Amino acid sequence: LALAFRFRSDVTARGRLLKILSATVMGGAIVGMHYTAMTAARFAPGHSMKESGLAIDATGDLGAAVAGSTILAIVLGLIGAVIDRNIQSRTAFTAQLAERTALLTKSEQQYRLIVDTALDAVITMSSAGLITDWNPQAEKLFGWTRTEAIGRRMSETIIPPRYRVAHERGLTRFFETGEGPVLNTRIEISAIRRDGAEFPVELAISPAQVGSEWTFSAFIRDLTDRNVAAEAVRAGEQRYRELFEDIPVGLYRSTPEGQLVDVNPTMTAMLGYPDNESLINTPAIDLYVDPADRDRWTAEMKRNGVVRNFDIRMRRRDGTLIWARETTHAKRIADGTIVLFEGAIEDISERIAAEQRLRASEAQLRQALKMEAVGQLAGGVAHDFNNLLTVILSYSSMLLERIDRDDPNRDDVSEIATAADRAAGLTRQLLAFGRKQVMNPRVLNINTVISDLENILRRLAGEDVDFRMVLDPGVAAIRADPGQLEQVLMNLVVNARDAMPSGGRLTISTFNAGSPEAPAGILPESCQGKFVVLSVADTGSGMTAEVQQRLFDPFFTTKEPGRGTGLGLSTVYGIVKQSGGEVVAESELGRGSTFRVCFPRLEIAVQETALVMATDAPRGTESILIVEDEDILRALGERVLTRYGYTVLSASNGADAVAIAADNGLTLHAVVTDVVMPGMTGRELAERLSQIRPGLRILFMSGYMDDEVIRRGVQRGEAAFLQKPFTPAELARKVREVLDGASVV
Repeated sequence: LALAFRFRSDVTARGRLLKILSATVMGGAIVGMHYTAMTAARFAPGHSMKESGLAIDATGDLGAAVAGSTILAIVLGLIGAVIDRNIQSRTAFTAQLAERTALLTKSEQQYRLIVDTALDAVITMSSAGLITDWNPQAEKLFGWTRTEAIGRRMSETIIPPRYRVAHERGLTRFFETGEGPVLNTRIEISAIRRDGAEFPVELAISPAQVGSEWTFSAFIRDLTDRNVAAEAVRAGEQRYRELFEDIPVGLYRSTPEGQLVDVNPTMTAMLGYPDNESLINTPAIDLYVDPADRDRWTAEMKRNGVVRNFDIRMRRRDGTLIWARETTHAKRIADGTIVLFEGAIEDISERIAAEQRLRASEAQLRQALKMEAVGQLAGGVAHDFNNLLTVILSYSSMLLERIDRDDPNRDDVSEIATAADRAAGLTRQLLAFGRKQVMNPRVLNINTVISDLENILRRLAGEDVDFRMVLDPGVAAIRADPGQLEQVLMNLVVNARDAMPSGGRLTISTFNAGSPEAPAGILPESCQGKFVVLSVADTGSGMTAEVQQRLFDPFFTTKEPGRGTGLGLSTVYGIVKQSGGEVVAESELGRGSTFRVCFPRLEIAVQETALVMATDAPRGTESILIVEDEDILRALGERVLTRYGYTVLSASNGADAVAIAADNGLTLHAVVTDVVMPGMTGRELAERLSQIRPGLRILFMSGYMDDEVIRRGVQRGEAAFLQKPFTPAELARKVREVLDGASVV
């Protein structure tokens, strides 16, 4: 037993050998005890045996001794076993206690390490409200050292005064009910530093019961930097939102499918919607006037990933159209998928209108320059042509006077005169277009001219045309040449008739621009204000935009060859321009045309004057000087005036005319001079002659008028003028008018 106890914990080979030896000894002892017991049991007291030197006297006392020894050995063995068991248990407990102590120490160290290295302040508080732990982050955050903080009341150390009552009340409530409004949750609140400064923190408190005592762990995070960053983000978002809301350009966001998700007030107002929500609920495709614009937009976005300066027509909520310029970017995620479109839209309707007005002005300028150039050409051609026509008309007229009516040659001469007269009409149209003819304007009522011409206009329009006149009785007076105004009317009516070969409706109307009777929104800017408007509208075939651009070009016509000269509308243009007015055309293919002629109106009453018609060319006996650089015309003038009884002198230029007039021995009553002459013009000659012979009467003649001084003199009735070509009777009549100082028409 001693050996077994001694080496029970020895796990070496020697220990194992000794334990085997002790077990063998114990086993032998036990066997010996058994044999001894059995031997004792075989002898009864008083039994006699043969003595032997090896015999054992078995007596009753010996049996008792053996039994007692056995019992004692067993008891001692049990006691030893119990003691051994106790010793082993104590040894195991001691080892386990040591192990657990080591683990606890390690755990404490780990806890301390975690707490001390935590980024947040970690503070523990007892149920009495006293601080029991305070980590280094708490020292930095609140300014108290661990030694100073432990044992202080939590509420007086880190809680601002205004929260302390609520803190104590919450602690009491927890002990009474086991509930607390701020336990096991994160809240944002203010804390106080040692110097009394408050700052925002995130606080989480976790309660734990140790035995009968409660302890509270507070985890505190400084939110100052986060709040500063959050405030910066919020301020940035606010600035962005203010920019988004206030920028004077429409901004939007939409899904790739075209559904708006955000718009700014500018875009909402631009498209005429009452609020952003109603616009957002409108599919983007519905805002496009032409679906093809959306297709072009989509194609460009796919091709470039961005759409820049994309001009489109958009439809406002009330149906009106605007021009807009759009720039849009696609927002994509990492894999390239488009998740959003962000765009800016600017209303450029005014800009487009201004550009259109500028283009129209440029076109008008080009047209005016072209007309001026063609007008100069037309005037030059008309001048030379009119000289020839004057000769042809005059000699054919004189031939007709001498040829008997039954003479077969009379018809031939008459055809010559007729052709010359038609040619003279063409030159008058050229001069009207080039604004080179001399006009005799007077104050008149345009309604009177139209009414007097009504029958002729109806015949020109034709029986299959519904002819209507809508004349404003309150129309103002204008200053115009009645004959030229009649020509304007007839040319416009003929143009309308040709546009309605199968019949239609032709309406002539007059009104004062800007009056309540005037149709709204139909006049161009050039006709706004104090104008009298003559409108000629038809329901004919209309014109294309290309035709309208060349409408007033001379010799431009859409009629087949032989049906028009192309001078009708160009003549209208020239007459109206020379009268200080404007003429504009409005037409659409298949829907007719409307020509509006605008004359400056006068604020005076019309005084009608009777016209005196001359039935025969008057004669005279006065002395007349003819000044003409064309020999054939000068000779013609001499012959005609001589036939009518006048004494005729002639000069081929201004210098010769001055020399003749300077001869005081000559009697001179009037001078008939060409306006356009080399060296000295007709006006310059008239000025020289007025110095030599004051009061000498002057008659100007010309194929066209490019002298503005003479033109104004004629228009004011201060100068006499004879338009080439003329007939002998017209020359004689005009000379007589100049000599008599009376107006003969």
